[in-house]
Amino acid sequence: MDATDDRPTQVYGQVMSAQANFVSVVLDAANDPEEVTLDGQGGRRTELLCTVRGILKKIKQSVLVGDRVRVAGIDWDDRRGTVDEVLPRRSELQDPAVANVDQVLLVFALERPPLDLRTATRFLVSTEAAELPVTVVLNKADLVPAQECSEALAEIESWGYDAIAVSAATGRGLDRLSEAEEKPISSSGSDINGNGAGGRGNRGVDNVVEPVEQWRGMQAAVERLGLQPVGDLTNLGRGKHTTRHVSLLEVGGGLLADSPGFNQPSLEAVTIATLADCFPEAREKAESCAFKNCQHLTEPGCAVREDWSRHELYVELHEEVKAADDLARHRSASKKRREGSVRYKSAAGGLRTREALLDIKSHRRVSRRQGRQGLQDLLQEAEEDE
Repeated sequence: MDATDDRPTQVYGQVMSAQANFVSVVLDAANDPEEVTLDGQGGRRTELLCTVRGILKKIKQSVLVGDRVRVAGIDWDDRRGTVDEVLPRRSELQDPAVANVDQVLLVFALERPPLDLRTATRFLVSTEAAELPVTVVLNKADLVPAQECSEALAEIESWGYDAIAVSAATGRGLDRLSEAEEKPISSSGSDINGNGAGGRGNRGVDNVVEPVEQWRGMQAAVERLGLQPVGDLTNLGRGKHTTRHVSLLEVGGGLLADSPGFNQPSLEAVTIATLADCFPEAREKAESCAFKNCQHLTEPGCAVREDWSRHELYVELHEEVKAADDLARHRSASKKRREGSVRYKSAAGGLRTREALLDIKSHRRVSRRQGRQGLQDLLQEAEEDE
């Protein structure tokens, strides 16, 4: 950089994509030395290709797409820099890994492939664990009978969610989807053919999907949002996934997270204690449950497990989460056994010495002040006894 260059040495921005060991950061307008702001007509802010500072990796600070970050060590000519700080997150999704999500659109096909309520429940539980608002979108409504579509909508609404049936081919429901998108949202997802999620970011939001009368045919919609046509399917009737890494797309004044497709989200953020809270219908019933810390399985008189259509799915997930908890405890105990009760330290001359590995909590040294206070308490008790 030229010695007279007055461009800032550190700036703030948002991670737009992550691939291998690099992240792409779009600068905030106030930090952009080029003074080019997003104007909705194709203008773009400055984008830097960045590595992540080593200290962040050492302290296991992840850098996710959607993160607000500080970038330093900038080479403005080559547009490169180093992420040296991750600002606090408002929220975080695990699958896919996206930060600062405001709302999630879960998109499921009614056909090609058929709607799977087990898969839908798993995605919903994962989203509930992140404490994010969610709307369910049932796509390809034109490929199933009207009654089947209505029954699917009624079932999901009975779970406590807003559900919208849409068809990219006929335009059905796109106006309702547009209204739902007027809320500030950011989420993640696969293509519209398969199961996944969709939504947007935190820059202020207009419509992600414009009303159907503003669209110029199905092909224009596909080109505008990068969606796949219904005919572009695998031999199994599923959408073909072309996305290789998570990235944020600027759509309609907001941000839409596009991610590689996957069939099952992780439930790592779910525990036995929180699983029931991830089912809205269970949360409502739990208020009248007579048992504290009830697991809602076979307890007699449990108010939650009665008249609940997803109770069987809840039991399946309960078994899975419990097995994961048991495995984690087993691995932790095995690690302690492997480490043993002795640790080795390097000494002068290349020698190694052994010393006892103490449990910090049970062998913590008592301070002199605490010791004196304890002695005074004992003396006071003895005087009172006399």
